[in-house]
Amino acid sequence: MFWYGADKQMNKRSTKMIKTVYENPHVFDIQELADKHSISIRTIRNDVNYIKEYLEPLKIGLSIDKNNKFYLKYDGVSLSAILSHLDFYNYSLNQEERYVLEFVILFFSRDYITFAEIAEFLCVSRSTIIADLDQLNALLKTYKLNVHGFSSQGIKLFGREIDIRSYYMQVLFTNTDLLQLFFNQKNPVIFKNFNECFTSGHHRTLHSLINENEIRTGEFLTEGSFVILQLYLIASIFRVKIGKPLHNGECHTSSSHNFDKLYTYLVQYFELNSSLDEKSFLNNLYKKLRFIKRNVNKNIMVKIQTITRKFIERISDELHLPLYIDYDFFLGLSNHLEHIFSGGDTQTVVEYADVNMIVENNMNIKTVVENNMDILEILLGRQIQEQEIAYIVIYICAAIEKYQKYSNNSNVILVCNSGIGTSKLLQQKINEKFNFNILNVVSVHMLNNTDTSDIDFLISTIELSNCKVPYVRISPLLNEEDYLKLQQISKKTIGHSNESRNEGYFMAKQLKKTLKDYPDLLTQVQQTVKNYFENTTRAKEPGLAELLQPPFIELDVQAKDWQDAIQKAAQPLLRHHIITNSYIDAMIKNVLDYGPYIVIAHGFALPHASIDAGSLGVGMSLIRLKTPVEFHSPLLDPVRYVCVLSTIDQEKHLKAFLNMANLLKMNGFLIQLDQAKTPDDLSDILATNEMNLLQQI
Repeated sequence: MFWYGADKQMNKRSTKMIKTVYENPHVFDIQELADKHSISIRTIRNDVNYIKEYLEPLKIGLSIDKNNKFYLKYDGVSLSAILSHLDFYNYSLNQEERYVLEFVILFFSRDYITFAEIAEFLCVSRSTIIADLDQLNALLKTYKLNVHGFSSQGIKLFGREIDIRSYYMQVLFTNTDLLQLFFNQKNPVIFKNFNECFTSGHHRTLHSLINENEIRTGEFLTEGSFVILQLYLIASIFRVKIGKPLHNGECHTSSSHNFDKLYTYLVQYFELNSSLDEKSFLNNLYKKLRFIKRNVNKNIMVKIQTITRKFIERISDELHLPLYIDYDFFLGLSNHLEHIFSGGDTQTVVEYADVNMIVENNMNIKTVVENNMDILEILLGRQIQEQEIAYIVIYICAAIEKYQKYSNNSNVILVCNSGIGTSKLLQQKINEKFNFNILNVVSVHMLNNTDTSDIDFLISTIELSNCKVPYVRISPLLNEEDYLKLQQISKKTIGHSNESRNEGYFMAKQLKKTLKDYPDLLTQVQQTVKNYFENTTRAKEPGLAELLQPPFIELDVQAKDWQDAIQKAAQPLLRHHIITNSYIDAMIKNVLDYGPYIVIAHGFALPHASIDAGSLGVGMSLIRLKTPVEFHSPLLDPVRYVCVLSTIDQEKHLKAFLNMANLLKMNGFLIQLDQAKTPDDLSDILATNEMNLLQQI
């Protein structure tokens, strides 16, 4: 605990300054900090002195670089760890903050609490707390709450539980840092009742439950929203435990499928009585939170990816650039379009002046996008708005610049605590200069639950403690110094080879020929090769060489029409228990409902259905028809090849899907398939061409 005296204390503004400099090192000089906080340079200088004195015992320096820009000099300490040392001895509360904390203290009190106990907790005089009472009641009256009591017993909070919770939720969103500061304190009197209901083990359990819900739903909270949700759940569990639950229809019924499971687990782990009101209030809170990435409607997921692929092919043809070979471009744009089609907010795009400037400087790209917008508008069922077009233009401009530049092919994860708009813009800025494979964008609290086995390094906007993977810290604004950092780390790393899994396949094929007379040795060596390539390469996204093995290929199949062709093409997956019969029915219904969009190239169809329609695993099966059939796709009929796709999530099929689509763009590929005599021949043709394709990318 550090004591600075009344004239040398931290406050809300100086705390925000620490956060500003921590998250944006080498960005602000003293004048810019003054402008940002709307105060004088003299006041900033005083704040800087307070900050330096606060940080000194923590062995952290507030320093200035050669350009007079501020940065923190420290060794792997997180921002929350830095601010966790603040208590009310070294933090000067203003009146408004004091009223908020007085409410929070009463909120976490089981019964009456004395003025002296509140005063001791906030490090102010008892007379200050008494004098605050009228203003506190005036504030709470707006929310239909009040505080009263007796001089001998103390004071207590009164009002309906729904109103108490509603004000607490407002405090969470407007004073998150203050709430965290509240829980930094170690006062045994104030926290006596709370600690009886909520132990350190409960904190760990709650953190794990939120993490598991993020993974289960695919909706990952920003760091700020994660803290807000955690602090609300702590409060709601405490209120229920002390006999103050929401009840009797106080909360309007509200449903959110993605939080239903979380509430069920909360009831089980914390031994609570299930309540529709508690569940509805939690769902109302959920709607206010922010996420880095949202899942799309599973029923249209693969359809959107297929349409996105066709859109990119059109753009590529018109621009005379092979943008369709860029996996990251395809994945990024399809994810963005999924967000739009799922009702995601695109208004955040126009908040950035850079967006409009990029579009104005690339009107030819915008024209190309507008010329090909019909394919997206048919899927969406409405016109694409101007701001949505702008963001698509940005993706295409980034893909073009990436194609024109060369950098190493490193696999990276972007650690960013901002919302989806900011993180996507940062991702695009990185992709404008580097050819990194940004495999995921996560918040720092999700990093421990993220597979980093195939990652070359991390790119983070915040300091990472105890990080076992190489990483580089950059500013969210991505300045010139950050570009130099990224260049340096990219030179030190070697990107993972995309074709190494195919190399394993070919090595196994060669071993089979060489060791055919020694079956026991062949088995041992093949297993060794298999283990080597599984342990050293990406295993989560199989390619065509892995999925379209001979048992999943049939040649010269007779089909009477397109429905029969889909039925026949699905049989290998059905036999291997990768799909059910209902999946076949769903694929046919998909074409009846949406038309022949599954015909992705001349003579080639890729039927699929939603992942909950009977898909049991990731797989592909391919048939070559003896007599081509019509799919009623005028420009691409008749169809000779039907390749059924089965997937279990949003991404595991994408590598094989995109590779197949890219091969179909290559001259002579279908002629090679036509010349195959056996399923083994066709499997080898696919694998050879896939490896050649990956070597070109």
